[in-house]
Amino acid sequence: MKKKLLFAVILSTIFFTCSKKDNPLGANANITQVDIEIGLNVDSITITGTGFTNYNQISGSINGVPISISPASSTTKIVAYVPAGTPTSGTITISSGGTPSTFPYDFNIGSESVTIGTTTITGSGGTLTLTGTFIGGLNGVTVTVNGMVFTITSSTSTQIIATNNTVTPSMLYGSQIKLGGVGQTISIGIPFVILNISPDSGVAGAQVKITGQGFSFNQSKDVVSFNGTPATIVSSTDASLTVTVPNGGTTGPVSISNGNSTFVGPVFTYPQQVSTFAGSSTAGAADGTGKNASFKSPENGVFDTKGNLFVADYGNNEIRKVDPQGVVTTFAGSTTAGFKDGNGTAARFSSPSGLAFDAQGNLYVSDELNNRIRKIDPQGNVTTIAGTGNAAYADGIGTLASFQRPIGIGIDNVGGNLYVADSRNNMIREINISTTAVTTIAGTSGFFGAQDGSGYLATFNSPRGICVYSMPGGQGVIIFIADYTNNKIRKLVQINNTVLVSTVGGDPSGKPGFTTSPPTFNSPNSVALGFAKDGVTPELFIADASNHAIRYVQGFDPVSSTPPSIVQTLAGTGTSGLTNGNYANAQFYFPDGVVFNPSDGNLYVIEFGNNDIRKIILQ
Repeated sequence: MKKKLLFAVILSTIFFTCSKKDNPLGANANITQVDIEIGLNVDSITITGTGFTNYNQISGSINGVPISISPASSTTKIVAYVPAGTPTSGTITISSGGTPSTFPYDFNIGSESVTIGTTTITGSGGTLTLTGTFIGGLNGVTVTVNGMVFTITSSTSTQIIATNNTVTPSMLYGSQIKLGGVGQTISIGIPFVILNISPDSGVAGAQVKITGQGFSFNQSKDVVSFNGTPATIVSSTDASLTVTVPNGGTTGPVSISNGNSTFVGPVFTYPQQVSTFAGSSTAGAADGTGKNASFKSPENGVFDTKGNLFVADYGNNEIRKVDPQGVVTTFAGSTTAGFKDGNGTAARFSSPSGLAFDAQGNLYVSDELNNRIRKIDPQGNVTTIAGTGNAAYADGIGTLASFQRPIGIGIDNVGGNLYVADSRNNMIREINISTTAVTTIAGTSGFFGAQDGSGYLATFNSPRGICVYSMPGGQGVIIFIADYTNNKIRKLVQINNTVLVSTVGGDPSGKPGFTTSPPTFNSPNSVALGFAKDGVTPELFIADASNHAIRYVQGFDPVSSTPPSIVQTLAGTGTSGLTNGNYANAQFYFPDGVVFNPSDGNLYVIEFGNNDIRKIILQ
């Protein structure tokens, strides 16, 4: 009779060992065993014994339904075909004209629905998980693979888990798992195995090759998952699959399923999407590598062309340098606050908060509590280019101009101008690098608000971090501004002498929020332009400080006049903490700065609250 099979072939053998009975099979007949075998098209029983001298005259029945005796019978074995629909328990009756011999049978271990749920083979050991309906007791049950015994570690009426620490994947392909015990043996073929994954670590979007045996040429029949997250199969043969590492996956085993069986292979490792790049999380000023270094309320940062990250270490009054290997050194300043030009650590700052590089490798610093703009040349010489030091407002040349707590700073290398978010004056200032002339391009001193408009008509409320986009062909600049107290992201477009300010996102009334659409923020402190992992798609990143999260606008067009309708959360839960790992589980504590690194295509977060530098792998 036709059976539904979940593997290539499932054989079930039910056997009984019976004591010798008086029977009419022959003068010296002796039944030693009865097996019931479940096959593809017909089922049969095999009665083994001796003295079946009249086997060609034997008749029999199961539960009163006649069975057909096979010509393959002999004096030691009687083979009979089992009628379709035979129950899983009942009585078998055998007769050769004399007194019938009757005895019970019972499929007391399982049913034909038993399948391999998962086959986990890693390293030198493996685990089999068999699922099904085990309708009888499990005492005395054994699990073997090609004669190799697996130890049952747990069992229920629906699942058996068995292990063997010496089995390797290559031993399993094409083999039969036998589930046996008193009354029945079920044999299940293993249709495919995973032998190797190369590479065995990487980020989403990378391609890996899975080698093994028994894969399907039809890509729709095999399902590959990375720790439960489905992957896309790029190409396949019976011995290899090329797949794309899925986005959103986590470190864990790679598995292949054909709908009926699953083989669980080696572990694929995702690098931590969010990790600590440098800093111990305890406030300090120690140089060192990675977590052996320490910062004190770092505010923001910038990368040079060699992939070195320079950090405005606000609480330490220093400029720190972090190389691509995470080695932290002090580039300029000391832990003693002050104002002094000089070389390297002989110079003094007072709570530096913003940094920007020009094309010649000069580093510009918004020295917040000194109310000045400083310059550090490639040799580490610190000079002052603008600001009287008084907390005031005045345009003018160089040190004749005044600022009041300048924070954000950015540069237009095409036009040769610096731009400064003058936070307490609620203005955006421009500094011509060649002449050091300081002018105001947006906002009015003494006024705060959230008014969009041109130049002096626009208002801000504690503008902080900024990023500058130089328009193609030197047409002008676009400046994105983290308008901290307004809980908004603003956009300033300057073309020739025309300046227009608009709002990119944020609650219209300025209320703090943590929503995606319409986008709302809570004390955004920094913005950065960067690219998605493809290196082409532009994105705007936002350090949403009081939401303890990093937000972004995917596929962001800096030039477009249409504000984005959706701002997504890249990482952070909205609750303060220090947790590395996946985007969704990572926690931050007042992330004040966000910096895109064009050298490795990843994002770095300057954490004011956790005193560290975090790295976010973009994928």
